[in-house]
Parts: sequence; C-alpha cells; structure tokens
Amino acid sequence: MLALLSIFQPIGVTICCAIAYGFIPKYSCDPDFTVTNADGLVLKSCNITAPGEPCCRKADNMGWRYLMFTLGSITLGIFFLRFVVFNFKESPKFLVYRGQDAKAVEVLQHVAKVNKRECGVTLADFEALTAEDDSTKSGTELFGSGDKQRTLSLVEKIKLEFVRYGMLFKGWQMARLTLLVWLIYICDFWGFSLAGQCRSYTDLSVTVLILFAGYYLPSIFAAKNGELGLSIETTYRNYLAIYTPGIVAVVLGSMMYKVPVFGRQVTMLISAALMAVSIFVFSAVNSQPANIGLNMME
Repeated sequence: MLALLSIFQPIGVTICCAIAYGFIPKYSCDPDFTVTNADGLVLKSCNITAPGEPCCRKADNMGWRYLMFTLGSITLGIFFLRFVVFNFKESPKFLVYRGQDAKAVEVLQHVAKVNKRECGVTLADFEALTAEDDSTKSGTELFGSGDKQRTLSLVEKIKLEFVRYGMLFKGWQMARLTLLVWLIYICDFWGFSLAGQCRSYTDLSVTVLILFAGYYLPSIFAAKNGELGLSIETTYRNYLAIYTPGIVAVVLGSMMYKVPVFGRQVTMLISAALMAVSIFVFSAVNSQPANIGLNMME
C-alpha cells in the first residue's frame, strides 16, 4: 500500500500535462521557444525589445499564465479541503518527539475510532518508558523524555536535537544505511533532472541554471523537438504520452513486492539499470520515437 500511494505523483503530472497541452500551444507567441535553428526568430518579450521591433506581447503569451492560474486554483482548493473540510491530525510520532505525549495518545485514539478499533495505547505506557531506570537513556533518545522536554532550557533542547541526529550515525550499520539513503536520493535527483541536458543546451549559463533550478524536462524535450522541426503542440502531446504510462508503472512496481526471488531488491536493480541506459541513449540520440520511448522507459 505504501508503494502504491506514489501513484498520485504520475496522476498529478499527467493532469498537469493535460492542462498544459490545452493552454500553452494555443496561447503562445509564434514562433515559440521551441525554435532552435539559426534563422528562427524567437520572439522576445516586448518589455526588453526596442520600439517597432517584433516582440511577444503578454496578451499573445497567456498559455503558461493560464496554466499557473489553473494549478494555483487547484492548490487553493486542496488547501481548503485540507484545513476546513477534513479533520486531519498531527503525526503522533512528531508529537511524541516534542514531548506532547497526551496529544499523541489523543491522535491514536482518533485513528482507532475512525477505523472502528480499540486503541491499546495509553498515556501511562509512554510515561513508563521514561520512568524505568533502565530505559532512561533510550527514552531520552527516542521519545524526548515525555513532558519533561517542554521544561528544558534552550541549551538542553539543542543538545537533545544533536542526540537525535546522532542516532543516524550510531554504529556502523546505522551510519552505512544513512549514507546509502542519502546517496540514493542524490543520484535519483541527478537522473531525473539532468537527462538529455547536455544534448539540448550548449550555453553554459542555461545549463547551470537548469542544474540548480531543478528538473524541467518539458524545456529539454521542446528543444530536442525543435531541432526536429516539431511544433510545440506535438511537444506537449508527446510529454503527455510519456508520463501517462507511469501510472501503470507504479501499479506494476507495487505488485513486484510479492513476487518470489525478485521482490524489492532485484526490481530496484533492474529499474535503475533501465533508467541509466535510457538516460545515456537519450543524451546521444534525437528522434521523435526515441524521445518518446526512452523517456517513457525512464
């Protein structure tokens, strides 16, 4: 179930792609930013061009603005649901870490009630963890000494935070796990953000901008399609085709959890290898089938 929850990421991206496909091609200046040949006169903003020079007016370039307006409205709607309609509770783990044991028990009782179950955890259970002599140290590290934490001085609270972060490197096994998790996330970001970048951009400043600003695959994809003479409408249509299969991919990945022998580890190894291959080939090849197929595999 935890792995399947990530299905909302490709669903969200697909919805965003569909909205962009409806707005940007129709409400963009012509020629647009996909033009990459030397003779193509990509229109600049009228705010930075000389009087009388062809330029892109705001009224002619509302597509991306309509996209932002729509996404902003959706986000505000979710914000309203989150804080007004649905009665979400704070994480019990966070409350325990901050010494608010009583509130943590209330949340657990609320969760049990919603699920029509009996809550087997009481405030006395938390208090017993720090009351026993042989559990004082573990109680300090894991639970923050219960309500006592709220009366600590600023210096003592800072020391407690360092103790918590120190748990990430407590022993060889824990330190190894922490470093590996960090490395996985670092490499994952590299793969997701820099695919095809060197193939698409020759200007160093643009490359550095994208490197630090995060991934923006539509721009990379548009530049590569521009070299092929494809329209911006085709670019966003193809991008929609690339990300929609990701919904099926999440379901497939969740199903692989229960496959004997393969399980999670072999599945991750194979998927990582396929992603690496797709990135290398995508950086070297530029054709419409390759752009769609390799990004879909990635």
